[in-house]
Amino acid sequence: MKESPSPTPSPTDPGPTGDLSFSGYNWLRRTWPGAPHYNGQWSGDNVVHNGDGTVTLRLTNPGGSPVAAELLSTRTGWGYGSYSLDFRADFDVVSQSVVWGNLFTYDSTQPWDASHNEIDAGEISAWGVPGIAPRLTAGYWLPGPTNVLSHNESLPTGPRVFRSTMTWGSGSVSFATYAGATAATTLIASSRMDSSALPVPAAERVHVNLWVTSADEDDETATAPCEVTVTSFGFTPA
Repeated sequence: MKESPSPTPSPTDPGPTGDLSFSGYNWLRRTWPGAPHYNGQWSGDNVVHNGDGTVTLRLTNPGGSPVAAELLSTRTGWGYGSYSLDFRADFDVVSQSVVWGNLFTYDSTQPWDASHNEIDAGEISAWGVPGIAPRLTAGYWLPGPTNVLSHNESLPTGPRVFRSTMTWGSGSVSFATYAGATAATTLIASSRMDSSALPVPAAERVHVNLWVTSADEDDETATAPCEVTVTSFGFTPA
């Protein structure tokens, strides 16, 4: 007998109960090993729900073996709409191999070589390259997997407060990141992509993560501890 389709989540659906509630939605702390962190070590203890309601993701390095952090929604199938994430961090001092996976969709039920419905609103990293400022990138993934970038900008020095937005629709996606010393008021990157190859809604969750890449000839074991504090998340369905 054919099963009936799962109901579409309502705009205010927080998702099933998880490890914590943040910005009106329920979330899980990642505890299981695996990619993309270079040594596969993740800890739920590195995701801290603060007393003021914010959430801090910490990259720790006990004994030269960095441990990553990830927060993901319990709700699946978010679909078309407008997404936003507000966060605080000092990217001027992070190690060159640290990656801030800032607001992305991901469907872990798809095969390893699929696109996973991954759309990245604003990844920040120098990707292990010495002597360069972190890059701010946005884009999506095709099966393969193959990364298609919408923008790839040098992150300016000085900002400590950021806001990234993503608007995903049928055949189009647009991105913008704002930043400032005390408020995210200055646009530092924006772009739009129109393509029939863009992901379509499936069972994607919303994620943020903080991890270390092995993309260059860097000593990952020497990565300095760092943290990013997420202050708000928002979603408005199309």
